[in-house]
Amino acid sequence: MIPASEKSPAVSVVAPVYNTAIFLRQCVTSVLAQTFSDYELILVDDGSTDESGSICDELAATDPRIRVIHRRNGGLSAARNTGIEASRGDFITFLDSDDALHPDYLSTLFNMRRTTGADICCVGYRKFHSTGEKSDPEPDILNPNPEKFNIRSGREALLGMLYQTAPPECSAWGKLYPRDFFNEIRFREGILYEDLDIAYLLMLKAGKVAVSDLPLYLYRQNETSILHTFNEKRADVLDVTERMERYFTTESPDRELMHAARHRRLSAAFNIMGLCAANGRHGELPARCWNIIRCLRREVALNGRSRIKNRIGALLSYIGGRRLITLLSKRVYGR
Repeated sequence: MIPASEKSPAVSVVAPVYNTAIFLRQCVTSVLAQTFSDYELILVDDGSTDESGSICDELAATDPRIRVIHRRNGGLSAARNTGIEASRGDFITFLDSDDALHPDYLSTLFNMRRTTGADICCVGYRKFHSTGEKSDPEPDILNPNPEKFNIRSGREALLGMLYQTAPPECSAWGKLYPRDFFNEIRFREGILYEDLDIAYLLMLKAGKVAVSDLPLYLYRQNETSILHTFNEKRADVLDVTERMERYFTTESPDRELMHAARHRRLSAAFNIMGLCAANGRHGELPARCWNIIRCLRREVALNGRSRIKNRIGALLSYIGGRRLITLLSKRVYGR
């Protein structure tokens, strides 16, 4: 018999860590509180400059399921890739080290896999804030009913994701993946929106995707996060969505997914143009967004699957041009 310490766990929880010392213990405690115990937690210290690295080591000494990897800073994608390469579980799930998990997170995902045979299993999330009395809320949900799981093909799940009309979202977290899905796929390093950049490739590998709206991933609203501020790196989403459109146009032609990718690209252009307008940014970036809008607006306006927000925006761009879109963006995205 193989000693328990040498057995491969069922699930590898990969958690990149970078300067999250004030949240890290809460995050790890939520993993240790899981009702499903056959897992390993891989903490990848990505060159933290605060106490995060030493806290990782301290926590690892309390439970043999916790493994720590210290590496030179390379960003979120590089840290996740390091965790993937070190993982030993049959399945992988991702956790950001400033977030937390409901105690039934792993058991629900694993039960979904066992019950449905789906390749990718997804649960919902609940937002919470960094300050205040209720900083670690837990949904009042136990023993969720498997009959509530929504089953669809990976392709259909991807269509809903790109049209932004149905879960799952593109986030890497909140999902259980077979580890072998990452044999040839890695997160692109050095960019934002790395989740969107990889999500379509993973979904296309899935024969079936199981989706539950149970909010078992607890997503911290950290106002210092780069996604809560304007930063030129946010324009990476324009490159990500352009690559995605090109993939479905030339590399792996699929007309229906191509239309969905173009919808998502237009949505990204509206978003970045709006942030530019609200933050007084001028020059090449908003001009690039406007060119994307002009190129794709007719197709999106006539596409019955596009969400109404994008269709209205496309029509308004015809009526009032760039000036109207800029003025409306200031109202929508202004603080």
